[in-house]
Amino acid sequence: MTLIKDSKEQIDVREIRDSIEHGLKENLSNIEYYTFKKDDDKVIFDNINKVYKQVRFYAKEIKSKDDDVKYHSLRKWLNYYLYQSKLFKHHDKVRAKQLKNLISTLGEIHDITVFKEFLQRTPYNNQNDFVIALYQE
Repeated sequence: MTLIKDSKEQIDVREIRDSIEHGLKENLSNIEYYTFKKDDDKVIFDNINKVYKQVRFYAKEIKSKDDDVKYHSLRKWLNYYLYQSKLFKHHDKVRAKQLKNLISTLGEIHDITVFKEFLQRTPYNNQNDFVIALYQE
């Protein structure tokens, strides 16, 4: 916190926002010229299939071993899956809402993991009860 308060560098949020906006507009203008080399449908299907397989893989993995990294990986692949499902005309809105809730829960697990790791690395590592409570959470 002291580093933020004592910082001499001024951050121009408008400049950062404008830079991001410029980059997005440039990407959008380039996308209309993008074409698949061949087999458009196959490329799309292969990518959807890859995402589905990754979701299934990490779902199995977390059942056999409770691992924070695997939870985070599952969350990322579920996000890809959700984005892809929205491309389809008749996607299931109820299932999409359930998926969003699961992704949100996995996000909370990730936040707790990051916070737990931060606490373990601080010089004030005298909070064993607190870390145990985080594990239980």
